[in-house]
Amino acid sequence: MTSPDTFITALITTRHTARTAVAAQAAADPMQHISPRRIEMQTMHEALAREHMRQREHEARQHSLRSQLAAANRWRYLERRAHAAYRRHSQRAHRVAQAVAVTS
Repeated sequence: MTSPDTFITALITTRHTARTAVAAQAAADPMQHISPRRIEMQTMHEALAREHMRQREHEARQHSLRSQLAAANRWRYLERRAHAAYRRHSQRAHRVAQAVAVTS
């Protein structure tokens, strides 16, 4: 009959040896101990990450387009204002020229 201390020592030694063997196998081939469920979870997370990146890129393109459109609208607004100011000033200049011609 074995003593409890001997049994516990043997159990600890066996577990330690098994862990060391598993660690050595994992170091030799890291993909060997990845379970199919773990691979499935990794691929699911990778797919979610890819989808998130696609969505962020789409949002970035949308933001860029909105910014370009806003800039174009600002330039168009400024162009209309400048053209209206030019018309006003040219009409005033024409009226002044007519008034000077009439008085001369």
